Amino acid sequence: MDPVISDLTLLVEMLEAAMKYEMIVATTILTNHLRTFVQDEPLKLFAAAYRLHLEEIASLAAHRWREIAPKEDDNTVGKGKLADWKQTIAGSSYITDMAGISAGAYFRLTEFVRTGVATSFTRRQESSSLAEETLPKILDPSLHSFKFPDSDLTILSSDQMRFHVHQIIIRLASPVILKDATFIEDNGKQVLLLPEDGQTLSLLLRSCYPSTTMNATIDIQYIPSCLRAAVKYQMTKVIDNMITILKIRTRSQPLDVYFAFIMNGFMEEGAEVAQNILIFKPLSSLYHPLMERLSALSYHCLLEQRHRCMSCMLAIGSNYESDRCNSQWWTPMKSTSSDFIYLAGPVVERRLSYLVQKSNSCYRCDGLSQTDSNVTLDLHTQSIKLKEEFESSIAEEALRLATCLHDCGSIEL
Repeated sequence: MDPVISDLTLLVEMLEAAMKYEMIVATTILTNHLRTFVQDEPLKLFAAAYRLHLEEIASLAAHRWREIAPKEDDNTVGKGKLADWKQTIAGSSYITDMAGISAGAYFRLTEFVRTGVATSFTRRQESSSLAEETLPKILDPSLHSFKFPDSDLTILSSDQMRFHVHQIIIRLASPVILKDATFIEDNGKQVLLLPEDGQTLSLLLRSCYPSTTMNATIDIQYIPSCLRAAVKYQMTKVIDNMITILKIRTRSQPLDVYFAFIMNGFMEEGAEVAQNILIFKPLSSLYHPLMERLSALSYHCLLEQRHRCMSCMLAIGSNYESDRCNSQWWTPMKSTSSDFIYLAGPVVERRLSYLVQKSNSCYRCDGLSQTDSNVTLDLHTQSIKLKEEFESSIAEEALRLATCLHDCGSIEL
């Protein structure tokens, strides 16, 4: 008779051991027993199935969770405020057991709950049009392999790309790269072996040479691995170059820059970038390839802080808008086309409503029939005040996010 196991954690530990030692019969029995937890513990089961690469079990857990999960979207606004975070799809679909799964898997689960479109839960999302658009274009490292005729050092990458460089340049760029390094003999010359691939080393070395600085138009997908290597080898100049390039992209590619920073331990810089994400970017339906390498916890922190920030914005804005009409001024929050229009929305709404407060008409329905000589000054003053309150609140939430990320510890799988 098969054993009856009522503790999912214990069952998962036993199954991991059975898989490790290739105990086929035990693995089959224990895997089948996982199904008994689908009804009562779908999220915990989903997390376990992801770690064990059990796609069928993960799918069963996801379908069960979709049956019972709250259906409030993360951006749903009702009566001037957002739904409670724990009652949203993203907020309710995360438990502590999911800290060890990828942000990509967490994204796929929430997207399935939201849309009902089935997908592969335990494998990387390769078919998404968005994923295809954001995958890096391959550059040829051989075009930048530094074949200097007077080079006195050859560096060999993990994919067998050779870089002929100068020791003095490398020593000046990094105080540690040549210490305890692994060398091999090749035609009487010393060759330095490094574990990074050719693409990463190409970008790294280009930043070391004064005449070959990094191009600000470089595909941002290459930067995280290069930044990691620069930190590893203590290349201060390269790190500064990478940070500068990333910050230039903050407005146009905030999610890419955010992931690049936090996966390399730059939590404060990541939180600073998050100020452009917390308000202006609807995140819950956006996928990024780097999410497969980051923990669900790091992505959950970002979504939760964005929800908190949106709630703060609505609370602040409610002090400026009119009670006469349901202006729904939060709608432009999803747009980055004009910060001023977005920030001044509640102020304009309140001021125009004031101008017709003695009338039974609505200025949006019947048109504005009155004027006020002080309206421009009032709008300017109130807009500045509102902007300051918004910026203060966003900065506070970004700081909370930095603290949250710091407390996460390792955020990369």
